[in-house]
Amino acid sequence: MKKTIICCVLALLLSCLALAGCGQQAAASAVTPAPSAEVQETEIPESTPEAPETETPESEEAAVPEDWSPDIVFTTVDTEGNEWTDLCFAEAKLTMLNLWAYWCPPCVGEMPDLQKLYEKYEEDGFRILGISMEEYEKDNILKMEELGVTYPTLRLTESIDKVMNTGYIPVTIFVDGEGHLVGELYGGSRSYAQWETVIQELLK
Repeated sequence: MKKTIICCVLALLLSCLALAGCGQQAAASAVTPAPSAEVQETEIPESTPEAPETETPESEEAAVPEDWSPDIVFTTVDTEGNEWTDLCFAEAKLTMLNLWAYWCPPCVGEMPDLQKLYEKYEEDGFRILGISMEEYEKDNILKMEELGVTYPTLRLTESIDKVMNTGYIPVTIFVDGEGHLVGELYGGSRSYAQWETVIQELLK
């Protein structure tokens, strides 16, 4: 009898131990294992690199052409306050410099024709620059507006004056794209047809 009781007790204990083990396994199987550090590194998206800052290009000065040695070297401003240098000659095939003043009838009389020539031959590399003595600048600006003149007018400099100083106005000279004087110094005004003949010859 005692053996039978003991056997039953032992069988009961073994059954409990077996059930306890299954419970642990079931509990363990419900837990998702944490990823290893190595897996975390591959699964965490890398931060998107910031786009490189775009540097605002600095205002570039006009490149000096090779072997640049113009016949007239200057720095001045136009009637709107913009700076000009002798490098402007390199921007055109032919530049006409015309010294004038508002009180000079021959100067003012030819300016509408100069404006027409400027518009007609601009695409051929022709440019006109009016030259103004500083003491007349304000009145010259008013006269340009009155006449509808749009080509730039620069303030007279000492270096330009040395070339154009004849004691009277208007005075006109021509400069090629290499900065060299071409043609001759023209004293006095000309008609549209006369100037056109000169311009066409020098543009060849």
